Amino acid sequence: MIRLNIISRIAGDKDFFSHYLETVTEIFSENNITIFVNFIGPIEDLNTYYKIIKYCTKHGIEKQISFTKKALPYCEIENTEKDVFLNASIGSFIGYSSIESIENSFKTIFFNVDETSFIKKKYISFCQNKTEFKDLILKIVFDNNTLNLIEKENKEIFKSFHLDTEEKQLLLNILNGKI
Repeated sequence: MIRLNIISRIAGDKDFFSHYLETVTEIFSENNITIFVNFIGPIEDLNTYYKIIKYCTKHGIEKQISFTKKALPYCEIENTEKDVFLNASIGSFIGYSSIESIENSFKTIFFNVDETSFIKKKYISFCQNKTEFKDLILKIVFDNNTLNLIEKENKEIFKSFHLDTEEKQLLLNILNGKI
């Protein structure tokens, strides 16, 4: 059993949740594998919230879905061995919440929500579309090493967003006109 944690507000501009739920439904109906989905964040738009509830009820996965209905500090979010954190990407671009998830040692995967943006495939944790997302979830379920690989990738991704001490000093010198 794995649990997908989605740290996001439930809002009208976040209408890509259906992609996640469709994949969970397919995995459940085709493979009889239960994937839990935990939405971590406030409900800002009741229409989007009810759309999620209606979809889950219609497809028989309502017992697999939970909502915190509020934002939580990272230190209060449960992170077990089988927890995976799902964040949206635009192509290979990730937002700050993704970096924060990785920084807090959450096994983080990314789903491209912009069909016009393409991912240069370097990491298995980046899913270009629903097919790649489904394949990755099944791989996580059946191959214990996949989560280890995701954790390793996450560390590489995190390093690429942070300067080491030497790079930081060089940048400060440039910004202060010393170089």
